[in-house]
Amino acid sequence: MLAAAMKGRGAMARWSRAAPRLLSSSAQATGGATQDGGDGGASADRADDAPLTVDVPKNAIRFKAVRSSGPGGQAVNKQSTCVEARVNLYEAFWLPDDARERLMNDEANRINKVGDLIVVVQEQRTQELNKRIAQERVQQLLDASLVAPKERVMRVGISEAGKEYRKESKRYRSKIKQARRVSKKDW
Repeated sequence: MLAAAMKGRGAMARWSRAAPRLLSSSAQATGGATQDGGDGGASADRADDAPLTVDVPKNAIRFKAVRSSGPGGQAVNKQSTCVEARVNLYEAFWLPDDARERLMNDEANRINKVGDLIVVVQEQRTQELNKRIAQERVQQLLDASLVAPKERVMRVGISEAGKEYRKESKRYRSKIKQARRVSKKDW
């Protein structure tokens, strides 16, 4: 089903059910083929409990270092340790259309007018660690957008078992009340 949905998306549209990773330059040269010799496509014989991931091309994420706020002493004014990771969703041909729409709806507050998904990280005191965290967060957001939401079925009315339970309890209460009555035979 996923392979059919991916037709016509180009060589970079590769799916896998493995741990999140970025395509290396050698994988980009081979068209995104994975190391196990497969094409990275989802197949029916794989376990369904493995999370769905998308391979993000390395050039799709742009990083920008900016000045960080918060504690850090004098170094906070000298070093740019805060990292902004940007992914343009309008140019992300490797991302399925339904996942892109879900991402644009769910993360609308992180997307600017030109379609850049912006993730800002300033947790660590080094630029490299913040860059790595930002890359992981972008991957998590993209992977989460691949999962279609469950179809919720609203229950209408009372179930048959519930109706039967209600009738049985009414019969029981009725018998209790009938036992309390004084009949003419008693006089």
